[in-house]
Amino acid sequence: MNNYLLDHIKNEEAKSLLIRATNYQAELLNTNLKNELIDRSTPVVWFGNPGRKNWVTIATNPSTREFLDGKDGLLLAGNARFYVREQGVSL
Repeated sequence: MNNYLLDHIKNEEAKSLLIRATNYQAELLNTNLKNELIDRSTPVVWFGNPGRKNWVTIATNPSTREFLDGKDGLLLAGNARFYVREQGVSL
């Protein structure tokens, strides 16, 4: 299998995983667990560098500090490490 085809397959798998995570997070917003999610956050499917002495997080939200400042306000624009939805924008 050539590298282009392999990269295409990996990209399609990654997109599929992100779509599934987004749909799952949207479903969670309609349950009692919605209060556990950070408002306007988006799914982070994986985060980190896999390796012998590194951790990789696979979760909806890796950590509140990735989305919130020290006063529990949303990190926006250049201050945000991950994409935060605009007010009123759905998943």
